[in-house]
Amino acid sequence: MTVEEIDKFDLSIYKDVDKLITRFKVKEAYELLMKKVKPEILKNNLEIKYYYYYLSRTLLLGFHEKDEALKCLKEVEERINWNEEDYLIDLLIENTIGIALALKNNKKEAKRYFDISIEKILSCKILPEEKYNEAILILYNSAKFYSSLEQHSYAIDLCVLAVSIAKGLDTFKHLDKVYYEMAFNYAEIGKKEKAANSYIYAYTFSNLNNNSLAKKVIKEDAKKFGINLEIDLT
Repeated sequence: MTVEEIDKFDLSIYKDVDKLITRFKVKEAYELLMKKVKPEILKNNLEIKYYYYYLSRTLLLGFHEKDEALKCLKEVEERINWNEEDYLIDLLIENTIGIALALKNNKKEAKRYFDISIEKILSCKILPEEKYNEAILILYNSAKFYSSLEQHSYAIDLCVLAVSIAKGLDTFKHLDKVYYEMAFNYAEIGKKEKAANSYIYAYTFSNLNNNSLAKKVIKEDAKKFGINLEIDLT
């Protein structure tokens, strides 16, 4: 791809990066981003926000570079404007700032960012359907955060909303993670039957997504919480 083509802001670059992240090939996603995008030629708010959002995600997930990721996110936070074209990426940036702050154990400030992203999803009326599936990821991230605060019922509510959105969109993207988080929180509050059902869904979607790490964690959780999962855990 030429510099001229990149200059036109080809969103497919970021779709390819996102696919690699979803498949847990985060370092490959980072390398693709470095190879295909030249930040010095980015011109408008939207393309700058996409670049720094995906750069921060790869730094967080692939290299555990919390400070560098937060620096990237702060670089674009002031560009957030919540207009229709930018709404999705603005949501993702706010949510990811929350993740970075939580990883730095600044949970009070992190909560503010998670709450903003949740409120924006609940009140959103402008995202097109094909982009709304990213709300599933945002709700999962938020549920995971509230689980860390031991607000298990609220975490479950966020997961239930994420599943409802996924069903409406007829997608199973991110559902391995969502059902796992739901199951874990049910287990934490002693609702073993609901936890077992959610773990089974999580395991099934983990199989579909080739998520071997999630399958391993599900087996460990079932043993830890004394939950019998009536499926073949292979």
